[in-house]
Amino acid sequence: VQVKVSENDGSERSAILTVSCDDIQKSVEIIQAAAALRLDLSDDSFEVPSSGAELTVSVQSNSAWTISGAAQWLELSASKGSGDAEIEIIVHENENTVSRRAVLTVKAGELEREILIEQMPAEQKYTYIEFADASVESYCLANYDVDGDGRISLEHEAGEVREIRLNDASGSIDLSDLKHFPNLEELSIEGGSISDIDLSGNS
Repeated sequence: VQVKVSENDGSERSAILTVSCDDIQKSVEIIQAAAALRLDLSDDSFEVPSSGAELTVSVQSNSAWTISGAAQWLELSASKGSGDAEIEIIVHENENTVSRRAVLTVKAGELEREILIEQMPAEQKYTYIEFADASVESYCLANYDVDGDGRISLEHEAGEVREIRLNDASGSIDLSDLKHFPNLEELSIEGGSISDIDLSGNS
């Protein structure tokens, strides 16, 4: 008697064959060893924009598996399963101005695979000064416009203003915008006349 045993792609398995002849029976147990444990992923690294994304990762395995390490800003369609499967990962919007990362660990028996998810930071949102006086604006743009966008931001650039020198001023000068410069240490004006001044925000 020949017995053909098909390939085993899973755990150890067994079967009992019984041969009968009249009142005589003989049984044979066939035990087949488990297949080598297998765990593969279709992708193991993602770079996601700050707006978020929906990702898909295929898990190929011949065993039960689990996924751990999900951050609060991630949603997984499944955190455990068995055999081959597709996992949907929802990455929520990043509203912070710093990047963030998470490492998911997929484990099947003693095998481990990692999925790295890196998300870009949200674009910095600034408030910009609407200058009341053109001469003050020109000086600040010429000396403190760090990013060169033609504007002075309250959150980033206004704090860098240490001095304002208007050497060729003329006419009426409105200095009400000085309140936006908490670190202003020196003010020099030659010519012109001051129509308004506000130092309430100066430390």
